Amino acid sequence: MRLPHRAIPVVAAVAAVLAVVSVLPLSASPRRAASIDLAHDEADLVQTVKAPLLALWGAHGRIAPAFDVLATWRERAADVRGTSLPCGHFLAEEAPDETYQALESFFRS
Repeated sequence: MRLPHRAIPVVAAVAAVLAVVSVLPLSASPRRAASIDLAHDEADLVQTVKAPLLALWGAHGRIAPAFDVLATWRERAADVRGTSLPCGHFLAEEAPDETYQALESFFRS
């Protein structure tokens, strides 16, 4: 299968994430971590995300009317960028071109 040139950075990013997930021990299972996650989350509340953060959400989903997404993330991170996309919950499925453009722009910046 030949991928369009513009899909290569996204495919590479997904492959990198999958490579990390594939080497996690079984003890990293979400069920096994559930009890300690809350304690870790509470301890992390004083930390801020230092890496650039991209927030994307569907304009027609439940997030847009309920939250100021960028303001919420700016409480937790220094460099927050993002926008709503013309879709509901499943961004990559409902607005694939817009999702791709937002990701490509973010990763190139």
